[in-house]
Amino acid sequence: MVGELGSGPQTLSISAGTNFIWVLNGDTSTVVKIDPTLHDVVETYRLPTGRGPLALAAGEGAAWISNAFDGTVTRIDERTDEVASIAVSAYSSPKGVIVAGSAVATDPNRPTASPPAAASSAATLLATASPAPVPSRAPPRS
Repeated sequence: MVGELGSGPQTLSISAGTNFIWVLNGDTSTVVKIDPTLHDVVETYRLPTGRGPLALAAGEGAAWISNAFDGTVTRIDERTDEVASIAVSAYSSPKGVIVAGSAVATDPNRPTASPPAAASSAATLLATASPAPVPSRAPPRS
């Protein structure tokens, strides 16, 4: 049986990690975790409203969601299902999130996951190797 993903989303982002496929529906502020071996939805996460979830990337054992309205990134651990928010910066509005190797970064200019070489110079590093967030530095004011 296939689970419901919603209908007619305006903001939809899909990313495949090592073990799961993740789908973000920005209109309903939900993230769906799909097990490709079962061909079924195994969990649906309801994100806090008003954050503006915009993009999703999978990697480093988690799904990462950029929240453009409140300057945070939401991390969903694929093993424990723990949902945590990470403040990016008081001066940043993360529109994209990128996972490359053991690094996770946000990009205020790109709503899609771009390869690191194409990422904006304004990207903020969130985490490396360990799942603990790395403190970010606020970008210079213009």
